[in-house]
Amino acid sequence: MMAQLGDPFVHTFPPSAYQSDAYVSSPQNWGIIQDNRGIMYVSNTSGVLEHDGYSWQLVGGTGYNGRFKVAKNSEGKIYVGSKDNLGYLAPDTTGKMQFVSLLPYLKNKYPEVNVNSIAALGRDIYFNTENNLFLWSGNKFNVWENKAGITRIFPSQNKLYAIDKEKGLSVLENGGFKALPGGESLKNLEVTALLPLPPTTDSNLNFFVVTHENGLYSYKNQALKKLDAKPAKVLDDERFMHGLTLADGNIALATVSNGVVIMSHDGQVINFIDQENGLGDNAVISLYIDKEGGLWAALNKGISRINYPSPVTYLDETSGLDGIVLEILKKDQFLYAGTASGLYILNEKDVLPTFQKLPQLQREVWKMLDLGNSILILNPLGVYELKGKNLERISPPTENIEYKTVYRSGNNQNKFYIGTTKGLFVMTHQRGKWSGKGKLKM
Repeated sequence: MMAQLGDPFVHTFPPSAYQSDAYVSSPQNWGIIQDNRGIMYVSNTSGVLEHDGYSWQLVGGTGYNGRFKVAKNSEGKIYVGSKDNLGYLAPDTTGKMQFVSLLPYLKNKYPEVNVNSIAALGRDIYFNTENNLFLWSGNKFNVWENKAGITRIFPSQNKLYAIDKEKGLSVLENGGFKALPGGESLKNLEVTALLPLPPTTDSNLNFFVVTHENGLYSYKNQALKKLDAKPAKVLDDERFMHGLTLADGNIALATVSNGVVIMSHDGQVINFIDQENGLGDNAVISLYIDKEGGLWAALNKGISRINYPSPVTYLDETSGLDGIVLEILKKDQFLYAGTASGLYILNEKDVLPTFQKLPQLQREVWKMLDLGNSILILNPLGVYELKGKNLERISPPTENIEYKTVYRSGNNQNKFYIGTTKGLFVMTHQRGKWSGKGKLKM
């Protein structure tokens, strides 16, 4: 799969953007979600932050009780769970959002409620602790006890899946968790994302499996297989905090040291979005897609919103360019950029496309023309023809003259007008040979 050229636009909120004298907040963030009005909520180490696009504030009742897991049900209500509480967010009589605890509905039967993960299926909300699964259906809890333990739950295709410490990958059916064939080995792994994959001829239930320390896997046709990232070793020893599926079908991975990694289903790395191209921090904890399609990243230090995938990206020095761009030309899978310091060429089909400088040209590239089988290039020292990687000077040797521009005749495609500091010259291209016709008399 061809990578998206260029870097996406990234808007970053450094910790100073959401810190305030009115409340305590940490640089570190653990999750992000958006309500139906478009208001963003960020699970911070020190509580839940609310952002309306202009200002930040702390949600009442969440201070000093951070790392909330967050989810939104089909009715638009946001539910949260932490190491000692669970509930939802609702406005008070003044309209300010507050945390409302659901612990009273458990009637002190479960004194220790440490929420590991949270999932929404329709209007129902599931809270997972190590040995219990709590289902809140709007007015009461249903509880499943699990002595072996459940490490995490995942909603997918209108069903709830879990990593059971005894059964491995399991699905909630008929009031209990049923082990899925081939998923038992996941019981020993810390799974951080379970993403649906397209159906195959043998199975409609396939997953892209993300683990924290043991890499990536595909669960297809009831078989679990280790997935090696391509190019080889590019993500060796990486730790993955989270993952989700993008609108274009590719997968975004939150990594501890490489920022956000965009990858295809088969493990092909498509893009890295990190501090070099605008991300606030290379340590990404969680990801979220808002209703406008923006990709939010909860960072170890800060928060970033990424326009990815996007119809508009940019290419700069991080893509290998140097100097002010004076001319560009797109030909087949190649992008040519003439800058104040020379000619740079990028191949779209490369795994991670970057510009490579053509060493023969060290001056400004003023003009490029596509001739079909070759490219005509003009810089201050002369006119050149580029065929593949071979560059040949086609203008005659001159002294005390600078070349400024070139124009192809509209009446005769084999005739070219060359603008210089000494006047206008004519060159022709006949039967594969270039010839100078001298200075044009004015």
